[in-house]
Amino acid sequence: MKRGQIPTIALTLMLILTAASAASVFSGQVYAQTGSIVINSGEAYTNATKLALTLFSSNAVQMRFSNDNSSWSDWETYATQINYTLTEGDKEYTIYVEFQDSLSQTSTASASIILDTTPPEPAAYADWYTSDYKTVYFDASYSTDNFGIASFTWDFGDGNVTSGVTVIHRYAAVGNYTVTLSALDHAGNNGSTTLLARIPDVTATPNPTVTPTPAPTTYIPPSTNPTVIPTASPTPTPSGFDSTWTIAMVGVVVIVVIGAIIILLLRKRSKTP
Repeated sequence: MKRGQIPTIALTLMLILTAASAASVFSGQVYAQTGSIVINSGEAYTNATKLALTLFSSNAVQMRFSNDNSSWSDWETYATQINYTLTEGDKEYTIYVEFQDSLSQTSTASASIILDTTPPEPAAYADWYTSDYKTVYFDASYSTDNFGIASFTWDFGDGNVTSGVTVIHRYAAVGNYTVTLSALDHAGNNGSTTLLARIPDVTATPNPTVTPTPAPTTYIPPSTNPTVIPTASPTPTPSGFDSTWTIAMVGVVVIVVIGAIIILLLRKRSKTP
């Protein structure tokens, strides 16, 4: 091996390794990847103004929040768990989070939830159902709630409890019973009301006169499922390096390698006697 060949080979290897490292960094690095946000473990409704947010974004170093996608909070250090407080009363909220990486590139995610702090207003109606006046028809159809009622529970005052919008219950004994109707909405708010169910002794007193009550005009049975389901978080497109950057950097690497080879060949040629 001639003198001068070892430094030349070493220089060539160094240039190749440097170019390969640069190509790997610029073609493989992705910034501001799409993030995600989950509110209260995915619940659709809440009756508390403080929310628990679960967050994720690759390469994020900062984040900020908005509930209108216009006015944003100050940037803060990226974290995977954070509390967020609602301040505008009962309604559906969409919470936006914007993630930022070390190169100030961003991506955005969002999720929705309904804040409902108002309890239902149950309304109970009852009427005798059989001629012996021991079987009673109960109806909760007139009950109201701002976002819908999930379930009704009837406590008949004789140790028996059941659920349903309309129910029929038979009392075993004569007497006056305090009946409690409880209504639960989708956010967990509960409202209750009471009425008196009178079971007369028809053998000792004249039969009571029944005053008919008009039936509800229009009633849509409440659902156990939320009536409003927040839409899934949009999937924003990351603003990181695209294929154009990758092609450009690969081109630079190729030029560097070719230039190094040409320099080595010229040096070798100049040293040839």
